[in-house]
Amino acid sequence: MLHHLFAKFALGANSNLLKAIYEHDRAMLLPAIPSPDFITPVNYIGHLGDPKYYQSYYAFFASRLQEKGVSKTLEEYIYSRKANYDDQHGNNQPKMFSRFLGGLYHPMIHLGYGLEFGVVGVVAGALAEMAVHETHISPLIPASSWDDEGLLGEISLASRMTSLSLGHTAPELNDVSPAPSSRTEEISLFNILAMIQRDESMTTQAVGITEITRTSHYEVVDKLQGALLKYATMWTLNIAQGTADDREVERKIEEFAFVVTLMYGVGGWRTNEERPFRADFALMHLVTSSLFFPAIVAYFPPHAIRLLFRSYLCTALALWITKQKPALRIKEFMKSTSISPQDPNAALKLSHKPVKDTLTPETVTPNPWLAIVPSVLEHPDDHLCKIMRSLMHWANLFGSRPAGYWAGGKAKLEGIEALDGTLFLRVAGLTMGELGWAKEGQDVGEWDHSLPPGIPARVHAARFGQSH
Repeated sequence: MLHHLFAKFALGANSNLLKAIYEHDRAMLLPAIPSPDFITPVNYIGHLGDPKYYQSYYAFFASRLQEKGVSKTLEEYIYSRKANYDDQHGNNQPKMFSRFLGGLYHPMIHLGYGLEFGVVGVVAGALAEMAVHETHISPLIPASSWDDEGLLGEISLASRMTSLSLGHTAPELNDVSPAPSSRTEEISLFNILAMIQRDESMTTQAVGITEITRTSHYEVVDKLQGALLKYATMWTLNIAQGTADDREVERKIEEFAFVVTLMYGVGGWRTNEERPFRADFALMHLVTSSLFFPAIVAYFPPHAIRLLFRSYLCTALALWITKQKPALRIKEFMKSTSISPQDPNAALKLSHKPVKDTLTPETVTPNPWLAIVPSVLEHPDDHLCKIMRSLMHWANLFGSRPAGYWAGGKAKLEGIEALDGTLFLRVAGLTMGELGWAKEGQDVGEWDHSLPPGIPARVHAARFGQSH
């Protein structure tokens, strides 16, 4: 419910709509369960991963935040070495960062909302949610991840990471940095994606997973951890120890915005099936979580930003591989999908005659987002507004990127030369078509929880995590 309210508030929901969301969603709320015991600095490690202790963890982190402030609390309990690997804990390592990125990134998303809206209670809730998550992805975040952490120093991005922040416009009005396509010596996320797409050893079949189930994602993590970590270190990430160039951080966030949208959007597009788009529930969370990079990195020092980016990349690639690396037919996608998505009743809006001096009388909605947002606001699905907010924000920042902007590098992703900033709007239109223009009378659709096609399965509705 909280994410639903925040997302639609940010999209412009009025008080009546927010009340309606509360009434709609409260039926799904579970009763608060008192924890068996208090959580203290002495025993907080002992109950990690146990949902029964959520209330006590919430109280514990709320007190820590009040005492230490947000920045110090995040350092101590999320990204410090001690919060993850500490000799005194033996085999019972806390591994908080793997909990932070677990559960389809929900602790990360929750923290993002808390930081974006400045609600310390939500930050406490994010830390408590992190504490009760499991550590299934910990092989992708080994203790060696902290070997090059360097000096913590002061957090220098908090006052400068504004050009990608929510509510701001395109970041590069005065930027004269060369386009990524001209930086041929660098390895981008697109290059990494191309290499893994062609690497036959990076498949579930290659590591002996013949039946895809709910736990297959964790099997991929276990069996491909070495290769995933190797690919992640190949990614050019020029964030030095102790300092961080905010433009480099912004460029890497932009790479993530495009790549996760490719995974979900282009990967979900079909031409030869009854359903033209498969709105994959798990891959959708890559897009929704990417929205909060700007808010989170503003509180992270350079070594923690590197840790976040490389760890997130590993988990995203593992999820994509588990989904059988859906084909990325970028050139065909850019040719065949619409940059003017319309609701089913759009033609009815032209039933009246525009006045003489109307500039484009034949156009129903000159700005497609002005058609999408009102429908999203009234839609009952709580994930639709979150992904649309992400897509709209990235379109606002990067929608003017020309074709060929990302075409550099030696290992080119097939069709990358056709990719431009309209990607986000195209994917938004396909998602609306699948989830339904409910306000306009179209049936409400559903997210795709199915397994990849052509793979035998003992569980036909596998979910890689749970909705929160």
